[in-house]
Amino acid sequence: MKLQDMLDKGSTDYSLILVGAHDGRKTEDLVKIASELGKVILVEPVPWLFEALSQRHAGLDNVIFVNKCVTEKDAESVSFYAPKPSAREVLYYGDQLGSIKPQHAVDHSKELESHIEEITCEGISFPTLLARYDVQEIGLLFTDTEGMDATLLLEFPFDVIKPHRILFEHMHSDGTFHIGTQFGAVLTLLDQHGYRTAVKDHENCAAILR
Repeated sequence: MKLQDMLDKGSTDYSLILVGAHDGRKTEDLVKIASELGKVILVEPVPWLFEALSQRHAGLDNVIFVNKCVTEKDAESVSFYAPKPSAREVLYYGDQLGSIKPQHAVDHSKELESHIEEITCEGISFPTLLARYDVQEIGLLFTDTEGMDATLLLEFPFDVIKPHRILFEHMHSDGTFHIGTQFGAVLTLLDQHGYRTAVKDHENCAAILR
């Protein structure tokens, strides 16, 4: 599955909201195309990754960069367990394992323990994020939050706005490498709100508004 194929070319407001944008290297083409279709919000809490993300997309119009952590409720300060650049030396994807869950990265490899640091950042809920940036329509909501995707989707204000399409990481829905009742609750919620949901690969699910 190409990420670009998930974009809804008929959206007229925000074509993409990406939560857990990392440094942008995996989604560079997606963001470029999306920025030509509408506005884009990129959310990344880790400062050094956020700086790289901002530099990568500095030449694009319509892109909003948000250096915060999306959380269930708004909070002035939340703990976030951020990878250091050296995490790549342990696992090639080690710098992608930042999470609000303290053990998430270490559950992938005990050797990562010294390459993860606790930082604090502002926590912003989906309702506040959408209100702050006057989001009226979402072509694609893409979440990659290392263990928080299901939790956050369960708090999404679907009664106010329904993204045309949703791509989310399901493999850690109920704990690292564990799928359980919370994943089931997300599927039920999406079905109730009119989405057709399918597992796309071992990490991600896609939901399309019927």
